[in-house]
Amino acid sequence: MKLDFGDYCLIEQKRYRGDNEMFLYKVVSGGMRSNVYRSVPVDGRDALNGTEKSRGDLCDVILAIQCGVDETKVEKFRLADVKPNTKFKTSSAINFNEDRVGA
Repeated sequence: MKLDFGDYCLIEQKRYRGDNEMFLYKVVSGGMRSNVYRSVPVDGRDALNGTEKSRGDLCDVILAIQCGVDETKVEKFRLADVKPNTKFKTSSAINFNEDRVGA
């Protein structure tokens, strides 16, 4: 699986009452490796104690923003913990803008 700028993914959010939920995130950077990333399911209480923690070996990670909640906060997640979402793609918007250049 490969995710890069403009792709969307689903990341599980922890709920203390009821089932966990999947939230939509937009990838701002992919193709990186790190051993510091946020654990999934995302726990809102972790924000109080620091969100990213150092782990063992290097692994593939992405940088993503949570759509519609806080689009200024960039978070790092392990690629294996996210699910790609193909319902949302920015390629159609990019093609639209390319078509308008010649008009």
